[in-house]
Amino acid sequence: MTERRIARPAEAIIVLAYRAHSRRDAEAPYAAHCTSTYAKIGDDWRMVQHQQAPAP
Repeated sequence: MTERRIARPAEAIIVLAYRAHSRRDAEAPYAAHCTSTYAKIGDDWRMVQHQQAPAP
């Protein structure tokens, strides 16, 4: 995970944007731009949205 950015548009909402890198055994490396949104529900933080798109 690189190029991390965090936004907190509300007290109980956090948005994390980042670039992910992955490599599997015989496959070509993979990179993606991702966002994950978390909401505080009670005492827990839960992921409520995730999106990713291939990075060039």
